[in-house]
Formats: sequence, C-alpha cells, structure tokens
Amino acid sequence: MRRALASALLLLGLGAPLEARDLFGSGRLFIAKPMKESAASRFLSVGTSFQFAPVRALAKQAVQDIESQSPEARLVFDTLRSVPPEQLDAITSAAEKGGNALKAYLAKNVPGLDAEQRADVNGAIDQASPQELSAAAELARLAADPEEASTFIFEPFLEVNTDWVSIEVAVPLAGFFTRTAGSTEFALGNVTLDAKLGWTSGESVGYGISGGVETSFPTGQSPRINTLALANIFSGPKFLKDYLSFAPYLVAGVDVWLINVQGYAKLVQMFAMGSGTALGNATYLQYGLVAAFAPWRVWNVMAELNGAVDVFEAAPFSAFYLTLGTKLSLWFIRPGVAVHVPLFQQSPAVYSGFGSGTFGSPSDWSVLATLSFDF
Repeated sequence: MRRALASALLLLGLGAPLEARDLFGSGRLFIAKPMKESAASRFLSVGTSFQFAPVRALAKQAVQDIESQSPEARLVFDTLRSVPPEQLDAITSAAEKGGNALKAYLAKNVPGLDAEQRADVNGAIDQASPQELSAAAELARLAADPEEASTFIFEPFLEVNTDWVSIEVAVPLAGFFTRTAGSTEFALGNVTLDAKLGWTSGESVGYGISGGVETSFPTGQSPRINTLALANIFSGPKFLKDYLSFAPYLVAGVDVWLINVQGYAKLVQMFAMGSGTALGNATYLQYGLVAAFAPWRVWNVMAELNGAVDVFEAAPFSAFYLTLGTKLSLWFIRPGVAVHVPLFQQSPAVYSGFGSGTFGSPSDWSVLATLSFDF
C-alpha cells in the first residue's frame, strides 16, 4: 500500500516518468537568457512581459536636487514650466536640436520675459552641453506635468521555436498611466529580434548549450522612452532613443530531476545613431546564474542572479541584482511574477549625467511579470 501511494505521489509530482520529461522546461526566465527548449516541448509562444518601478518619483526628485544646487538650473526649469502643457513635448524636441533652437523656441512661446530675464536664461542655456539641455527639457516636462502618473514597461512578444532555431520578436512599450484622467499612453521602444540555436541531451540527467544574438533596433522616437532606461538596467538598450544594440550570448545548463541550473554571458554593444543619444558608443558584459526548482510540474520557483560590468563607456550598467519569482504551467498557459532588487549598483553620481530623461539611479525595487501561451 505504501509503495503504491508513493508511486502515485511521484506521478502527481512529476507528471510523467523521468525519461519522458522535457529538459529545461522552465521556459522564459525573468531577466536571464534561457536555454533553447525542444520544438516538441514548445513550438509557438505568444504573450507579454510587464515591469513596474517608481521611475516617475525618481525623476521628480532629481528636479528638486538639481534646483537646490544650481540657481541657473532653477531659472531654466521655471522658464520651461511657463510653456503651455500641450507644448511640453515640443520643448524636448527643440532642446535636442541645440541651444539656439531652444532659445528661439522660448522667445516665441514665453513672451512674458523682460530683456534682463531673457539674457539670464540665454546665458544659462549657453553654459549647458547639448545633453544637459535635452535632460533639462525632459526633466522640466516631467516636473511641470500636473498629473501624477505611473510609469511601466509592457513588452508583447512572439516566438517560433523549431528543431534548430528559435526566433523571437518583442515590441517594448513605455507606458504612462494618469490616474485623474484614467488614461494610458504608450510610446514605442526599440523593437528587438532574438535568434537562438540550441542543443540538449540526456534523460534523467540532461545538459545542453545554446547561443544566439539579440538585436534592438532604433525604432523608439519619443524622448519619453529614455525615462525608463534605468527602470531595469537589463532592459536599458530597449529604451534608449536612437540606439542600435547588438548582443551575442551563450547559455549552458544542467537539468537534474526537479532542478535545472543555467548560466549565461551576453556582450551588449550599443551604437549611437543620432545626436540626441544619452551616451556615445558603449559596451558592457552581462552575465547571470539561474536555479529553477519544480516540486510539481505545474509550479516553478526561480532564483536569478544577474550582473553587468563596464567594458567601454558603460559605467551606469555596472550592477548586480537578485530576482526571486514563481511561474505556473497550466496546460498551455504560463503566468509568472517576480521581485527584482539590487545587491550592488553604482552611486547616484554615476547616473546624474546619464543623458536625456534618465535620472537618479535605478529603482530600489521593481515587480516583473510574464504571461505566455505556449503551443
């Protein structure tokens, strides 16, 4: 009787004999690059990922910090705040064209300045770099926004996984939700293409290796997307305006009974494609280790350690994070949720000059979620 009961519990827990199980069946991970699953396990996957972090609060705090340190900056902010709200995006566009364009815009749209005030404002603008001007305009737009808004990342994706290669297309969107108006606005980020090859072997003990390239194209044109570049630094290339990012990566893993462990390394190369970019060309190495525990086939508990180190002009991306989450596998539906917290990140001074719309330091916490339909 005991033996029969133990066998029944084993089948409930594993859902199938050990030899029939799918290797690396945890599917998409929250941050880390995953092993390629077999086509028999999952051929088509469609869904979305979601990230929420208090980025708007960081931006507004940055305005206060800058104003307290610089009377000239306060003068510029106060002047920009006097522009009608419906023209706030036009401020940023003018600032990205340079100081002369911004001065001409203010002369036309802020008629209340006397000659002395206008000279002071023009002098402050002349002392600022193009990056500082763009940053000031975006910060002022945020500070002048009369509505309290929540900011988040929404990323629909589609993946086709064949025997030899998996190809995924993701469309990152920056979301801005205004409570009082009850409306949500989306701005397109950098559309991302991920192509991956993979090989696995083994039965009760499985192992494998995967490799691929992730490319983010400079499709995001709204200055607002830069606001989210530091919400999660591992998504930064998807939310930096006018950047083309190219990232080859390698993943290796071992799958033993109820646990699979995966490690990866990804070399991220970002190429500036326009004058309004937050950085010049930059390169950093991203890496991570993941342990996924599946006490029952329908439930996964995951722990991820993800980090990045500066290789060339990418100091803001040097950090180390812990991500703890859980996923369910209910027939063809895979929902998941995780908490993402820093174990190490750069000092605020490293981020203070990080270009247009990216201010403060990355959030002290964020919530990650994913929902996929796998066939």
